[in-house]
Amino acid sequence: MKRNRHILGGMLILAMLVSAGCSTQGGGGTASVAETTAETQETMQSAGEGSEMMENTVQNIEATENPNLAVRVAPEEEHYIFELSDQVTRTHVYYQNRFGIELAGDLYVAKDADLETQHPALVIGPPFGGVKEQGPGVYANELAQRGFVVLTFDPSYHGYSGGQPRMVGSTDIYAEDFSAGVDYLAVWTM
Repeated sequence: MKRNRHILGGMLILAMLVSAGCSTQGGGGTASVAETTAETQETMQSAGEGSEMMENTVQNIEATENPNLAVRVAPEEEHYIFELSDQVTRTHVYYQNRFGIELAGDLYVAKDADLETQHPALVIGPPFGGVKEQGPGVYANELAQRGFVVLTFDPSYHGYSGGQPRMVGSTDIYAEDFSAGVDYLAVWTM
């Protein structure tokens, strides 16, 4: 499997080719999303309600018996900084990395996508301290309209993903979170 890594607007994007229900083969690439960069930065700067959301998330995670489990979110608790296109389906997904931490992710697919054929796929993670509802979701929404299958995620110890203590960073685990996302896409079926 060929994977391409690119840095775009402070987010790491891992590109690959995925077929629904099949293992990945071939190469991947990224689409140009330069026109969304300014909008993403402006939207991320204007999202001021994040601290209240993060405080609630920490309380929810601390209340669970297994701190490695991701928090399941009700629609009224979602805090996305962008409008989902009417051409895109967003599905909440959950998967584990090799450290046993369950990651909360969102899978973006065009509504008119033929799921019997291969599609280019991307795994997009947020910059340090960010979550999938911010910049990664903006890019995923746009790229899904262009034919990509896109997985965004909250890194371990952040957002709705599991892991204790909260708000810690590890480049090793962050890289593993991307790898787990690629593994998830390799066996994904709609």
